[in-house]
Amino acid sequence: QIEEPLKPEGCKAVHVRNLDYNIGEKELKVFFCKCGTINRIVIPKNKTGKNKGFAVVHFRDTESADKAMELGNKFLSGRKVQLSYENPRCRRSTRDKDQ
Repeated sequence: QIEEPLKPEGCKAVHVRNLDYNIGEKELKVFFCKCGTINRIVIPKNKTGKNKGFAVVHFRDTESADKAMELGNKFLSGRKVQLSYENPRCRRSTRDKDQ
């Protein structure tokens, strides 16, 4: 059994990995819409404009992030998504300038 990742205190964001390279914000909003209010979605892109296979979904509250984590290993566009809590200290290309 896989050990659940530790949740950083006050975490409201989920890091989504193993995304199809054609997935956009709309598909992610639909996938996570039942979890709670989404403040924004960050999808890093490469030089050709395709996503890099991961994203960060920022929710209004921590409870929504917890609900989103329950979707781990579900399929989105034929790929099993991998989820973890976003750790603010480990951010690279998904930095929030407003925090």
